[in-house]
Formats: sequence, C-alpha cells, structure tokens
Amino acid sequence: MLVSLEWLREITTIKNTEDDIIEKIPQNGLEIEAVSKTGIGKQNVVVGEIIEKDNHPENKKLYIAKVNCGKFGEKQIITDLQCVKVGDKILTALDGVVLADGKTVKCADFKGVKSEGFFVSWELIGFSFKSPDPIFIDSSIENGSLYDEILPFNDTVIDIELTANRGDCLGMKGIATDIKARFDADLVSFDYNYQQVETKVEEKAEPAKPEITIDDFDKTFKSAIKTIAKDNDVYFAYHNHDPEFQIIDGKTILDLLCKRYNKDELKVTVDTYWVQAGGADPAQILRKLSGRIPC
Repeated sequence: MLVSLEWLREITTIKNTEDDIIEKIPQNGLEIEAVSKTGIGKQNVVVGEIIEKDNHPENKKLYIAKVNCGKFGEKQIITDLQCVKVGDKILTALDGVVLADGKTVKCADFKGVKSEGFFVSWELIGFSFKSPDPIFIDSSIENGSLYDEILPFNDTVIDIELTANRGDCLGMKGIATDIKARFDADLVSFDYNYQQVETKVEEKAEPAKPEITIDDFDKTFKSAIKTIAKDNDVYFAYHNHDPEFQIIDGKTILDLLCKRYNKDELKVTVDTYWVQAGGADPAQILRKLSGRIPC
C-alpha cells in the first residue's frame, strides 16, 4: 500500500514531522517496506501551451514546437513526440532544470535550430511510473504555472506492507483511520459531489467464451489427474472463473467436468467472486460441490 504523506496530511489533522510519522506508523502493527521521494524540488518546470508545431527542416523525426510558458515567455522546443499537438498544455522543463536522472536541461542546437526546454515525463520528475509520453495538463491551468503549485508533486511516499488480515487499511482513508489516534489527530470531513450520467446500454455483451473445450481439458490433464488420484497425500484441484457457469445443453461447464471425474480425482477450489460473476449462486455451488472442496 503506497501512502502519500501530502495526501495523508490533507485528509487528517496530523501535524507531526515526516520523521516522526515514519517512526510511529510501525507502532500500529504496519510494516514499512520502503520510503521514497517524488518530484525534483522547486525548479522551473512549468505549464507550457503549444501554439505552433512544425517539422524540423533537417530531420524528419523531429518537430519544432513554439510554446507559451506564460510569465516565462515563449520558448522554442525541439521534440520527437508525435503525440503532442497545438493546444496541448504540457509540463515543460526550462533551461537549468536538473531532472531526476541527474541530467540538466540546457539550451541546445539541433541541426541549426535552437531548443530552449524539454517536455518531461513522470519518470523525469521522480516518479516510478514509466511512459514515453509527456505529462499533459488540463486546459484550465494557467500557462507558466510552476508544476509544484498545481499538485504536490514533491512528496514522500511510504510503502506499507499489508497482511491479509489488514484489509481495513486498503486505501488512504483506511490508513488515515488506523493511525490518526497515534498522532492525536482527526479525519478531515469531505464534501463529495457526484455527477449522475445517464447511459444507455444498446445491447448485452456476450459472455466470455472458454479458451479450451472439455475435450481439450481431457487431453491435457486426464493422465495427470488419474496419476495424482492414486496418491493419498496429493490431489488435483480446479480453480474456477466465470466461463465455467455457462450453460451447455442444460449443464454448466463445471457440471460436465465433475461428471467426467469423480470426487477423488477432481477437487474444486471455489472462487465465489467468479461464481457470482458467472451468474450462479455461491451458496448453492458450495453445497453442490461439498465433497470436492479440499479447503
């Protein structure tokens, strides 16, 4: 579970220092696996709007983009990105910015054309998310806005390992609820505004089709099933998804499998989520397969 420290402060009244928070979280039985930083500090990474885009006269793979960077003026940027177009707003690193990979953005000459900046990706500003695309910014954000004024890009991320019994801590609100008392803090109340969208389903989607037939299953597993059935300490178990509950000649695929193999030969590890997704009743299936469920 990745916990944003900035987000944690936003949804609680925790005022403790970063070091204090990191030190005390394990006292709630939550193990911290790692702590990492995002962002590249206060630097001139700004919102730039592409106002012109032309092909580079000497290199067919490059483009010349004229970018409006607000109070930082217009900048000319050479890029190989085909996905950007006039009107796009993109995070732009200006001359002198030191990126997360340690490289410094400098004004440079690309075959006789000057470049005064660089369109940045998530990875270049300190995030683990890898993408060849730049960071697109909403059109409502003012040109020239510094990146850390838009969102808390400069953050501390705490990686907490959650055990199977700590489902209550899935999500930021779960973590905040669990640790707030440790810091004598409260949750901040939120006002949620939901927009109702009317959608019309034109046609019902076809159910997923099984990737193999019953005969394919026999060819692949029959020999193994018969061999394993002779060993009292080992059993062959089938894990279901939703296609097994499609009806074929009045029977489900799972019914047909169980008809071919007796209870000693084929066990079933019932996944109740996929039982429901397949349109069957989990309780009824559990009763029906009671002699085949090993655990």
